[in-house]
Amino acid sequence: FPSHDKSKQINKTVIKQLLDKEAKRMIARGLHTSSNLIVEDPKVLANLSGSKGLRRWAKTYFAYRLQVLGKENGVLVVFTHPAYTSISCPKCKSKDKENRKKLLFHCVKCGHKDHADINGAVNLSLKGQEQVDKFILTSFLKKLNARPVKALSEIHIAEKQH
Repeated sequence: FPSHDKSKQINKTVIKQLLDKEAKRMIARGLHTSSNLIVEDPKVLANLSGSKGLRRWAKTYFAYRLQVLGKENGVLVVFTHPAYTSISCPKCKSKDKENRKKLLFHCVKCGHKDHADINGAVNLSLKGQEQVDKFILTSFLKKLNARPVKALSEIHIAEKQH
């Protein structure tokens, strides 16, 4: 059935164009607001249950496209593992399966309520920002440790002599 394969390819091309357009819009927004973009790790997206064929491809394509465009435009795109983001409360940090009931997030500990998808996105963003902060701190500490230890010991010797 060559005609079926051809129409499938045309659909994939149209979806790819739409995803490219949306990725460019997201990168432009990141540039305009000086924001990092936090997205679910594409390796996790590719393995989600219920995500087959074209949908799986589209999710991973979009994430990787954001990464490429981010590098080209100076916008940091962070891939974050989504574990527990849908059942965690961003207010009190409680993790409980009972917090989520279909599309409603309602924290059993503090009472925080939100749409479950919004709550998951907020948690993913917080988790991604923690990754960025750790990276920055680690890079900064590595630069500090790059100084020779001899220089620090000379400071201590100079202090003792005074």
